[in-house]
Order: sequence, then structure tokens, then C-alpha cells
Amino acid sequence: MDWAFLPELANRLANRGIAAVAFNMSGSGIGADLESFTETEAFAKNTYTQELEDLERVREVVDSGAIPGIDPKKGALFGHSRGGGMALLHAGSRRDYRALCLWAPMHRVALFGEESMRAFDERGSIDSPLASGVTLRLDRDIIDDALEHRDQLDIAAACARISAPCLLVYGARDPLHTMGGRADLERSLVHNPPEVEVLERTGHAFGARHPLEEIPPVLEQALSKSVDWIRQQLGGLALYG
Repeated sequence: MDWAFLPELANRLANRGIAAVAFNMSGSGIGADLESFTETEAFAKNTYTQELEDLERVREVVDSGAIPGIDPKKGALFGHSRGGGMALLHAGSRRDYRALCLWAPMHRVALFGEESMRAFDERGSIDSPLASGVTLRLDRDIIDDALEHRDQLDIAAACARISAPCLLVYGARDPLHTMGGRADLERSLVHNPPEVEVLERTGHAFGARHPLEEIPPVLEQALSKSVDWIRQQLGGLALYG
């Protein structure tokens, strides 16, 4: 939740009168200091269904009223990359969010290349380089989970159950945009065609680095567009994401 542009987005939403609930998944690898990747086994054993359970736990806390000032009936979801795919699955299950703002969302689970799949088969794990420069082990639990729960983890099917407005933001150089991920989602969001913003001369992370010492112009575009759009959809109400 503290990576690169995420705190900037949350702060901008708060400054516009929209409460933001930020959180780390239990398998993120981030330890108690909320900064270091010390929970390496948790990362290695993380799965998609575990992340959906994490999302449900956060939503249950919001629903309980434990966080003052947030109305769970007036919520939105934000997610980037894999987080965007998880947001779609969660929203397709809940069906009560007002809006979804997704940057370069995953359009199906287990987006691993042939080399990674061979490593899963031969070694039972892969080396997973993170955007922070750290490389952690990721076990094949995540592949087994995708196969065992393929119906629950069907992002296209989840999209078909979503009627909330959706904003999809892509970098023009991102493979998820150029190789069909965007088209798949546009076909699947049948009840409410998404608004799509494609930003030129950038890729999957919109030029962001961690720590975020400066905001590149293209990242500024993504942030400004997203905050304005979320506020328009929610009318300055609460954001959960």
C-alpha cells in the first residue's frame, strides 16, 4: 500500500474529500514495519483465492463501521495490475460498488510465461523480481490454486456480473494493452462499457519508481484523471480500495 504512487493517490483522494482505505495483502511479503519484505514465506505461498479472502476481510471491517466516516454503500475500488484483476473478481462477487478505477488490470489469472511455467514444473517455484528491486521465491501454490478454483477466478465471468462504471487506464506500451488484455475486458464488461484512457509513451507502471521522488508527467496524467473520475462517480463520498 506504500509503493510508489499508491500513497500519492490516497492522499489526493483524501484532499478531495474522499476517504481511502489502503491495505497490504497478507501474502504481499511486507512485514510488521510496513516497509521491508521480511515475510518471505507468506509471499511464496500466496494465492489468488487468499487475496480474495483478504479483500473480503477488509470489506467486512468497513461494513462493521469500525472505520468512522465511511459509507460502504458508496464505495469504489482501485487496483493496479494484479490488484486490478483481484478488484474485478471481488466486485463481480459483491456487486455493490459504485465505481471501479483500474490501472493496467490483469485480465486473467496465472499470466506466467513459458519459462516460468517450466520452472514451476521443474523446481516447484520461480524467482519473482518485484518493482522495488527485491527478488522473492514464489511457489507453484499459485498455479495449483488457479487450476483448482478456475471458476471462482474467471475474470471474464466476474466482469459480466459488474454493472458499475469502470475506468481502465493503460500505458500505450504496456503488453496488457497491446496484446489483448484491454480488448478482453472491454468485451467482458457487457452491462456498462468501460471508459478507457490510453497514455502515450509509457508502460505498465506509468513511469513510477519506488520511492516516488518525483511524478513524471504521464503519471500526473493518470493520477489527475483517476481522482477526477472517482470524485465524479462518487460525488465526493467514500472510497474503499
